[in-house]
Amino acid sequence: MAPLKEVSSVSEFVRHKGDQLLFESETYVDPSAWYRFDPASKRVVRTALYQTAAADLSDAEVVRECATSKDGTQVPVTIMYRKGTRLDGSNPAILYGYGGFNISETPFFSVRQVLLDHGIVYAVANLRGGGEYDEQ
Repeated sequence: MAPLKEVSSVSEFVRHKGDQLLFESETYVDPSAWYRFDPASKRVVRTALYQTAAADLSDAEVVRECATSKDGTQVPVTIMYRKGTRLDGSNPAILYGYGGFNISETPFFSVRQVLLDHGIVYAVANLRGGGEYDEQ
């Protein structure tokens, strides 16, 4: 399988030139782009088909954690913040969550630079009922 960036989404796969694979992917800090994966060399290379961003989020960090619900179920939470931000509870935070109708909240690029520039921590919870991890 093609090595992917952590906390990323892949929307399409296309077989290309024998065993090579083309796929479209994006993250919270990288806009959508098409990549080529060569299984023989295990290399992933971005193709000329990519979007450019109006903001530079290269100094943002994205981590995946889990929160424990009241009944003990682990709920994935993606947290985005400016590198060097101390996660000690002193920064304002925005928590976005949605769960229902089997709709997945997958990573997508959006310019959140103004939030990060003001020390705001942005988090997305993959709540129950979405399509990511089943209803439980």
